[in-house]
Amino acid sequence: MIKKLSFWMLMVGISTTSFAQNAIVDHFSDYEANEKFTRLHATSKAFEMALELESDNPEEQELIEALGKIKGMTVLMTDNTEEAAAMFKQATSRPDKDYEVLMTVDDNDGHAVFYVREDRGTIAELLVIAHGAKEFGIATIWGEIDLKQVKKLTDTFTVQGMEKFDEAKAAATRDIKVYPNPSTPGSPAQIDIPESLQGGTIEIRDLNGKRVAQAKARMGKQALPVANLSPGTYLVVLQFEGLSLYSERLVVE
Repeated sequence: MIKKLSFWMLMVGISTTSFAQNAIVDHFSDYEANEKFTRLHATSKAFEMALELESDNPEEQELIEALGKIKGMTVLMTDNTEEAAAMFKQATSRPDKDYEVLMTVDDNDGHAVFYVREDRGTIAELLVIAHGAKEFGIATIWGEIDLKQVKKLTDTFTVQGMEKFDEAKAAATRDIKVYPNPSTPGSPAQIDIPESLQGGTIEIRDLNGKRVAQAKARMGKQALPVANLSPGTYLVVLQFEGLSLYSERLVVE
């Protein structure tokens, strides 16, 4: 089921600085803070390039115009859990009355529910919740959504966006180091940034996804901006070329 719905769950998206209101923020922030989930976000740069294009093909021009109306997208996925069906059942109970079921997909591999949220007669958000045997995922895309263009949008971004995400994520997993953890006043946390990721932005977020500190990423060792933070658990996030790469949780004492 997850593979059959990969064009919904794996396309590139947006994580705005202001954390625009959407289903992930309103109903699934605890999943976003869960280390079992792979998280995919991107900045508006992912769509800005398309807006500069022009085409003599009417269908392609419609796609370009549809891109300009999208405000963002977030994807949360886990692909190795024995609780996929239970997580799906629990997740589908969370959307409130503002979300209307658009369609459901059920087969031997799993289930998926597609929701839409309207705002003054316009589809403002498309939410997908799906699971397979051991896979579970949530995706939301928000803005001014043209349902006729969604499949074309995914075809445009899936391969290119995921290749870039996979490359960046692999680099982060291999080379980024955050230490010491916990961070203490006498021994504040540092981060090692590989050369391939310098120039990005380091963000410290609380477990609700709110940015509480940030710094420019430089190659090599640098101090994390944690000096003014209250004791607690935070997320260290490295944004690079429109992608947000989650490194790990950081405990500040």
